[in-house]
Parts: sequence; C-alpha cells; structure tokens
Amino acid sequence: MQTQDDLQLKFDGDLVRLVLAGGPRRAPAEYLGLAAAALRVGDLVLAVRLLRTARGLYPQGPVVAAAAQCVQRLFPEEFRPLGEVASVKVFGIGLSRTGTRSLNDAMALLGLRSAHWADAHGGILGWDEILSHDALSDTPIAFQFETLYHAFPQARFVFTVRDKAAWATSMQRHFHWIRSHQHLQDLCAQGTGKGVVGLPAWRVIHLALYANHASWADAFDAHEARVKRFFGAQVEPNLLRIDLTDPSTTDVQKWTALAQFVGAREVDIPLMPFPKRNVKTPEGAAATAAPSLPPAWTRPCGVAQLERLATRLAVQRGMQPKGVAKAPAVGRGRASELVAPSGAN
Repeated sequence: MQTQDDLQLKFDGDLVRLVLAGGPRRAPAEYLGLAAAALRVGDLVLAVRLLRTARGLYPQGPVVAAAAQCVQRLFPEEFRPLGEVASVKVFGIGLSRTGTRSLNDAMALLGLRSAHWADAHGGILGWDEILSHDALSDTPIAFQFETLYHAFPQARFVFTVRDKAAWATSMQRHFHWIRSHQHLQDLCAQGTGKGVVGLPAWRVIHLALYANHASWADAFDAHEARVKRFFGAQVEPNLLRIDLTDPSTTDVQKWTALAQFVGAREVDIPLMPFPKRNVKTPEGAAATAAPSLPPAWTRPCGVAQLERLATRLAVQRGMQPKGVAKAPAVGRGRASELVAPSGAN
C-alpha cells in the first residue's frame, strides 16, 4: 500500500507542470487531487496554479470554487489577480484573425480584466472600456494604437501576426457575408450597414484597417508597416510581436513570452494549453490524448482535506491561521496536526 511518505518522495512538480501545460483540460477532480499532492510536499505555488486553473476552466463548478476559496483564505496574496497586484495596461494591436480572441482569453486567465471587440451591451469597445479594463484587443484597439500609446505611455502592446496568405484566406471566410474585399469597400463607402455594421465606429475602424487598401494582402502589409514605423526597427520593451498560429512555438513558450511581457508572476500562469479560439480543426485530425500522470497524484480529494493540508502548510510556514491553536511546547502533537475545523475563517 502506498503511504503518504511514498507520495511525497515520488511527486514531481516539474512533470506536472510540463504535462498539464501541453495537454488538454482535465476533470475538476484531477486538478484538486494534484493540488492536494502539491500541498503535501509544500509546493504552494503549484497548488495555487492548479486551483486557479481549475477555477478558470470551470467557473460554475461549486466544488472547484469551494476548494479554491478554502486555500485562498489562508494564502490570499497568491490568489490576487494580476490586475490588482500590478498596475498594467495591455493592448492587443493585431488585425482580425491573428489570434486576438485567443490572446484575450489568455490575458483573462493571467488575471487581467480583459475585453475583446464588444462592450458589455454588445456595442463596440470604446473609451469607457479602455479606461476600466487592464487588457483590450481586436480592431477597435488596433486601428488607434498610436493614440493609445500616447494616452498610456507605460502600456504594453502585443502585436499578433500570422502568415499573410493564410491570413487573407481566413479573412475572406470571416467576411463571407459581404462576399469580397471589394464589397467591404462598397459597404464602408456607402455606410448602409445594419445593426453594429451601421455604427459609425464600425465604419471608421474598417476603413482605417481594411477598406482603404486595395486588397486583404495590401491591408496586411500596410498595418505591418505602420506598426514598424511607429515603434521603430529596434526591439521595443513595450512591444511584443508574437505568432500564436505558429506550430513550431509550444504552448509553454507562448505562456512564458506573454507572462514575462506583462509582468505576471509564476503563480498567475495557468497550467493548461494556450487558448485557441476560432481555430478550425482539420477533418480527420486525431484527438490529443491526455498524457498520463501517476494515479496516486490525481486521486480524489475533498474540500475539507484540501483545507487541512493548506492549514498544515500555513502553520509550517509560521503563520497562525484563525481557529488553529498554537503548537504545544512538548508532548501534545505536532503543529501540522492542529488544523482548523471545517468552515472556520
């Protein structure tokens, strides 16, 4: 029978980080089991990353929420969103179909208040959202990045790019409802669109980025030149150029590049693949099998058990959680056994 000491000796946090960062999402119970295993060996950062990942993937899961809350009560700083820890403003200035929605999801998972394309009422992102959010992306941002640079000189700018030919094909599919780039030019010139397309902001954005150019390819080149001209030929500390569609770049590399650029802590980085939104899977592609981890590491763990493990770790670190008696000098048990009753604050 495997003892707790066996589990402590064999648990490999680096392997867990590697496997989860490169594999598909897992069941909530697996994240909780891994978090418990991490707490047993004193790896608080890994445990918090696992719980924050589970909460991000399963925001409506009551067990996941309760598990995260019980650890968060003891270690609140590790759970603070990045947007509260650091004053950061991030703008995604890539064109449509360059991974802007994936970027938005990634920034939200890092703990930034993020918005993409639309406001809460279905309108187009405007200055209210720019002022109230930490991270914003898509064409309402890309078409005016110079103004945003001057308004927020300390901001970070993420320029998402991709292969030009693949991008032009993707744009033609994206705007299938207007049939061609020429029809987009006509629509912008006439201003006869309905709904969101009829808004002045929609017309101005699409004129600036697409319709004022002869083709999709020309629009791509023009935006690329505009970014290079503004930020200069040298590497700028406030500009990150990244191709989220490049198969040679691993998910770990994407997370690392983005996290370092926006100043995220290790505890902020989710243990999951980098988001891939609006990506079509080729027909006949095989599903990715979840890499295996030792069953002992993912065995079921209840909320009360997680709370006990987290409390024990807090006591070992010299903290005095509420509801936990001070360790006796001699003969009355170890401090690690003196845990808060379930539900104690």
